[in-house]
Amino acid sequence: MKKEEDSREKSLQALTAIFQRGDFGLAITEAKKVIKDHQSATAVNILALAHKRLGEIDRSVEIYENLLINNPSNTMFLANLGNIYSDQGRLTEAQELFEKVLSVDANHINAYLGLGNVYVMQAKNDLALRLYEKMQSEVRDIPAEQLQKINYRVAEIYRKGGEEHFDAAIKHYGLSNQRLSMSHRLECIYRSKNKAVYEKEAAALSELGHIDPLIAAVQTHASIRYGFQDRNAFCTDSFRFISHSKLSASEGFDRGLTDRLLTLAHELESSPQALINKGGQSAGNLFLLNDPAISKIKAIIESRIAHYREKYQQFDAGLISKWPPQTTLHGWFIDLKKGGSLGSHMHKEGWLSGSLYLKLSKPEGASEGNIIFDLDGGNYPADDRDFPSKELDIEEGDIVLFPSSIFHKTVPFSATERRVTLAFDVKPDLLVRA
Repeated sequence: MKKEEDSREKSLQALTAIFQRGDFGLAITEAKKVIKDHQSATAVNILALAHKRLGEIDRSVEIYENLLINNPSNTMFLANLGNIYSDQGRLTEAQELFEKVLSVDANHINAYLGLGNVYVMQAKNDLALRLYEKMQSEVRDIPAEQLQKINYRVAEIYRKGGEEHFDAAIKHYGLSNQRLSMSHRLECIYRSKNKAVYEKEAAALSELGHIDPLIAAVQTHASIRYGFQDRNAFCTDSFRFISHSKLSASEGFDRGLTDRLLTLAHELESSPQALINKGGQSAGNLFLLNDPAISKIKAIIESRIAHYREKYQQFDAGLISKWPPQTTLHGWFIDLKKGGSLGSHMHKEGWLSGSLYLKLSKPEGASEGNIIFDLDGGNYPADDRDFPSKELDIEEGDIVLFPSSIFHKTVPFSATERRVTLAFDVKPDLLVRA
């Protein structure tokens, strides 16, 4: 018996090491062997997670759903399936799973984090904040890594609560090591403190060699506001990195594909978005859905992204030269009704962003529904300075790629038909440093 236990433990340790180093294909192969030899639930969990990391989401869901038939109260399986549902935008189902986990194990940290994330995606920030506070007061011995995540999420809630909460946000960002903690902290300081405090913090970040679109947006704005040269390491003169073109039938972009995508845009669960006037945004990452149309448009977009990188490869910009080694393509639909618009924003979690226009009706020569790029946004203090902007004349079938650091918004439109966009980000999976 001890020999069998030793063999099982050794096999699981080897399997875990393979998964942790990111060799997910091999992890799947080895997990199947461990499952066959030892009937290990841990190996089955790693098998499902490896499929998830390879983008084989449906296979991962299938494994967890089958496991839960005979193990309906297994908190590990419930929480991991809840995370996938959340990623897919299936927020109601995800919430039910996380709540079930906490009914079984009131100290389950990942379920707390997952449920809090669902609340935030549902714009229930007060519920999320109370949940995180309850977690910190009632759960013992929270690992430092998890505390970092909690502080980041608490800071995000305070930041979204307005400038009167920025000091609390700055404090909690300072207690977190998440990828955008330093960037968000700098942004809050820029919006609420004086020039001297901002310059000190910006210099400290430059010394660390940290680079991302949010820092670039802040530094570009500050250079115009304060009248000094923009030296952000991500992307200066960002308008030249905007690429506007049209998809073609030769790429596979045809009426059938468009119609299916428009149907999905109408059917998917939506997530509240304060920036949207008269419309909605799909929840989660639509590229995780199992639908031939999604797979097809994802391949088309990925090809365009590769072409974009080739087009700009000779330019001296961190956007290109510091391209993250590991990325995820994250997509969502924006569905606007008559008179609808999308307010000014930039994509803080992205690297390269894009918009694909699936449906747009407007009078000939009108600017309705167009996209406007701007170097001023985010309620940053402008001090009556003039900030450059650029408007693109958009038509159905157009695709626009641009650095995630640029603020952008849409022009309201009067057509009775919906204006539907597939928006997307190339998101870094890891912290990027110079």
